[in-house]
Parts: sequence; C-alpha cells; structure tokens
Amino acid sequence: MKTFCITLLIALFFSISIKVANAQTTETKLNQVELVKDLINNNYKHALDNFLQGLKSKNTGVLRSCIYFSGKYKIDKAVKPLVRILNSFSANEDIKILIALSLYEIGSDDGMYYVYQVSKFGSSEKLKRTCFLLYDAFLLNKNVRS
Repeated sequence: MKTFCITLLIALFFSISIKVANAQTTETKLNQVELVKDLINNNYKHALDNFLQGLKSKNTGVLRSCIYFSGKYKIDKAVKPLVRILNSFSANEDIKILIALSLYEIGSDDGMYYVYQVSKFGSSEKLKRTCFLLYDAFLLNKNVRS
C-alpha cells in the first residue's frame, strides 16, 4: 500500500510538471504557481485527495514533500492537516519548522494563528524563534497589503 501511494504521488508530481510545461508553451497570463494551484484545486480532484493522503503518510520523505509542495503551490485545503501535524507531539522539530514555513507561504490567517501559538509555546527555542519570525513577517506583509 505504501509503495502504491509513493508511486501515485510521484506520478502526480510528474503529470503536473508535464501539464505545467505544456501550459507554459501556450500564451497564458498565469504564472507557474497559480497554474499548478488551479490544476490541483479544480481539475484534479483525485490528485488533491491523494496529495492530502500524503500528508498523513508515515514515510518521512513523502510527508516532507507534501508539506513543501502545499506551501509552494498554496494549497488552501492543506491548512487543517498541516495544523494537525504541527500540534502533534510526535512530529519532530524540522517537520514543524517546514510546516510553519508552508503555512506562511499559504498565507491563511487560521494557519498563521497556530504558528503564533507555537512561537509562544513551542518545544524548543529554535522552533519558537522560527515561528515568531514567520508570524512577524506575515503581519508585516499583511499590513503592507492593507
């Protein structure tokens, strides 16, 4: 089952890359991130479901990849699973930092609230400091846009 999920995720990433490459050859005003986000959120419902399943994976490599790509492609539906992992005691510090960065990239107020909570009550100084800096940058960006 694990190998099937890993193979499916790899195929998903390759198929998205091929779609992005084809879309770049046509005249479009969307940049690559917006295009991939649109493909994942609208056209590939099963791909999104598989991607969200990857966030539940026990395989650290698959989990890290899904966390990273959720931030890179700003997948809003990944906020709740990311927050669930961020609040778990079993996740290590590096994964929590990667989650905080992904939540910052997504830019969700709800997700950033939990990053702020970790900045106050996190398990290590490195984690708390990183979350504080990300939350501070989020607030600065939010004020600049207003």
